[in-house]
Amino acid sequence: MKKSLIAAAAVILISAVSGVIYLAGNPNHKGNIQDRLKAGAEQGGQDENSDIKTINDITFGEFECSISGNDSVMVKYVKSGQTAKIFSLNPVKNEDSYDISQNGNSALYLSKDGHIWIIYSNGASKKITPDKYQGLNKNDMQKSNPGYIWADEPSFMPDGNIEFISNLPDEGTSPEKTIWKIDVDDGTMYPIYKPLSKDFRPLGYRSGDGKHIILDGDKIIVVDDTGSSCKTYETIDVEGKYIISLSPGGEKLIFANMDGTNSVDFGYIYMMDVYDKGIVKLPKVQSYKFTSMGAWNDEGDKYAIIIKPLSGSNDEIAVLHFDEAHINIDTYYTDGRFADSCKVRWAGDNAVSVDKGDDIVTISLDK
Repeated sequence: MKKSLIAAAAVILISAVSGVIYLAGNPNHKGNIQDRLKAGAEQGGQDENSDIKTINDITFGEFECSISGNDSVMVKYVKSGQTAKIFSLNPVKNEDSYDISQNGNSALYLSKDGHIWIIYSNGASKKITPDKYQGLNKNDMQKSNPGYIWADEPSFMPDGNIEFISNLPDEGTSPEKTIWKIDVDDGTMYPIYKPLSKDFRPLGYRSGDGKHIILDGDKIIVVDDTGSSCKTYETIDVEGKYIISLSPGGEKLIFANMDGTNSVDFGYIYMMDVYDKGIVKLPKVQSYKFTSMGAWNDEGDKYAIIIKPLSGSNDEIAVLHFDEAHINIDTYYTDGRFADSCKVRWAGDNAVSVDKGDDIVTISLDK
């Protein structure tokens, strides 16, 4: 689950105060919910001198996780009782260089030297990727080929292990990328799929059979991850479609059509059933267009997406509701505009958060 998570209890409490909430990061919003925090945390737990702000039994805080001498990341968390949940890392290289687990107890961070680290909400951390793999040495490979990708784009899998992109095991001067899986506990890693095109991305998993769903060019590849070199593939043709998101169960795809100039037409978006490929046009909001920035709730029956006005005004959050008989859409006010690189996440059942990089903006869905 990329990339931010806020405890539902905190959202419910704070939403009573305001429909739009700013959490962390930007000095202009210090006084709203959380002070700019100063102190770090020693590995294994938050430092007793950490600067925190408490609302009833909800505590917001931040600790510094040192990865190396010149690499550290600030980890923002929310704590209710004894349960701490990570909701943001800062700074990060880009939106694909970190991930936060579904339950918020850990986060993945791509370090400056290209290793994947896991950071826990109690302040502990450990390096996940190895320095050597089957005779290949990371430092040697990157000296001979400075652009060599040892690891990139880490994300949590439903089983708690990690998926990432790497040039391994390719030793050539123009190495190709492969999707890998690594075990968090023992570091066992193996390739899942080698894409056939440069335009690819893992979309998620199909809960019915546990298979990986991967966009590879104009096809969706369904990969049977057996943990061996023997895999079977299914393919689904998605030519002319811009894939936005796969539902948590891996059954529904939301997409937009490509126009005649190969640009994305966000005037309408559609839903496709991954099994029988039936296509449905989704409701829209007049005078607004959709974006690629959205997120499913855990149950897969709601999809929140940022919509932008065709002229003037502020962006809004649209929530599509899927039930057996109807698909409805509701909209929610925001007080500004969002950049195209923002990440949308659900923060409990009745709030959606937008990770802007230096701020987390949380919009209450209570009307």
